[in-house]
Amino acid sequence: MMIDRLHCASIVLILTSIAFLISGILLITFSDSLIKRTECQLKQGTILYKIWRDNPVPLYISIYVFDLDNQVEFLNGAKPHLIQRGPFVYREQRTKEDIRFYPNGTISYRESRNYTFDRSKSIADETFSINTINVVYMTLINYLQTHNVPDLFRQIIGTILTIVEKPIMQRTIKEYLWGYEDPILSILKNRLPQLVMNDQISVFASVVNEAQYETILINNGIGYDNNHNERINNLGKIEHFNFCV
Repeated sequence: MMIDRLHCASIVLILTSIAFLISGILLITFSDSLIKRTECQLKQGTILYKIWRDNPVPLYISIYVFDLDNQVEFLNGAKPHLIQRGPFVYREQRTKEDIRFYPNGTISYRESRNYTFDRSKSIADETFSINTINVVYMTLINYLQTHNVPDLFRQIIGTILTIVEKPIMQRTIKEYLWGYEDPILSILKNRLPQLVMNDQISVFASVVNEAQYETILINNGIGYDNNHNERINNLGKIEHFNFCV
């Protein structure tokens, strides 16, 4: 009698274990599918959308620059001796703007970027100065050498270059990356405003400013495509860059 009871208890235990195992598998399968359908989609109200729109993860960009260490010798024909300076670290904050949803399962948006200097992660302050090539000076010299221009214009530009500009300039990291007023461009802007509308020169700011006007179109990961495949696999895929709204 005791053996029969133990035998029945063993069978019940085994069946119960199997039932729990099957329930666990079904729970994992359906909960995974449910999470995909409800949260892993770029639509308003989902966790993923909130993270995508307002990224909570801090982003940092490390910038290294080259400092010309032998400017006098370089101007006399020697090879340039460059020293790498950095990192100069900036915290990047991205903000998605003009977000639009389309019936075909895509989202368009523009993304502005703001940068804040992080001294604790950088090798020096933004006021650190470097010697670098004067881009405007070199561009004008190259233009005069490769184009047939009137002698009077050549003399005027040559005089301005001699008095106002130098082939090598010293700039702070902040000026070099984020912009400074160029003397020649400033003169041309005042006298020829229709030809020269900007007298600011920068290495990084111009790229950032241009990027914020570009509209991106991405896949929202909702539903199925024309081949009946889940669009979740293409979640966030860029469909068009510089999309015309």
